[in-house]
Amino acid sequence: MFRMGAFLALAFFLTAFGCAFAQSTETAKSIGAANAAIARLYNEGKQADALTLALQTVERAEKDLGKEHPDTLLSATIWPCSIVRRATIERLSRS
Repeated sequence: MFRMGAFLALAFFLTAFGCAFAQSTETAKSIGAANAAIARLYNEGKQADALTLALQTVERAEKDLGKEHPDTLLSATIWPCSIVRRATIERLSRS
């Protein structure tokens, strides 16, 4: 239960962070919507879909905001790492 609450808090933070620091309103909405969709897919256990969307979001952020922008750096580290970590833990627990 704590794990789900912590994850939802992270998803909220990422959405808010994306909206607060993005350079344009459209980019902020796009990143925020993508983070919400990634969180939904992740919570539904669809890690492959969540990872695909996370990587697309990183590409879009790099193109629209630049590689050094805080939103780009956050998108490039938080989601892919979380998704891969969860998939690895689940795979190891089944072994």
